[in-house]
Amino acid sequence: MSDQQGTTAPPETETELTSWVALERSIIINASSDGIGDMLSDVMRYPSIFPGTQSVNTDGVFPAVGGKIDLIYKAAGMSFHMDLTMLENEPRRRVMKTEIRNVQFVTKNVLEGKNSWFWEPEGEGTKLTLRYEYEVPNSTYGKQLERWVIRRLNADNMEGALKNIKRLVEASKK
Repeated sequence: MSDQQGTTAPPETETELTSWVALERSIIINASSDGIGDMLSDVMRYPSIFPGTQSVNTDGVFPAVGGKIDLIYKAAGMSFHMDLTMLENEPRRRVMKTEIRNVQFVTKNVLEGKNSWFWEPEGEGTKLTLRYEYEVPNSTYGKQLERWVIRRLNADNMEGALKNIKRLVEASKK
């Protein structure tokens, strides 16, 4: 599936027993891949990349492997706290992976999982792919409707982030 802005989405998957969800979206950026890793490693850009980001703090080690980000974002009128840990950051291989821990709404853990970014040359530009893999705990938040809402919010946020990166990268090459 593709929209007018160029994001593509393979089928979403969910395992009913574990509440495991995997979402993936891609976009074509009309620029070389130079700078994409730098942009994704620069937490000061996160508010302009990730929709709803309210605050971002780093431990001073990030974006090195093991480095951490403390992030607060708002979606659907609710604020969420998220801890991210860099698992892999290899711009030469065009890959960045972070582990999501303790995403909290009020005092409840909502989900845990991984974000992965991959970028590769595509024609005259770059194909940027974002993959979220996460598990919604089997609690009140794990009910079918709530899993669907979380999945939809994450899909919308992924598409927004990809469009924002495309806009920022393409604007910087001018």
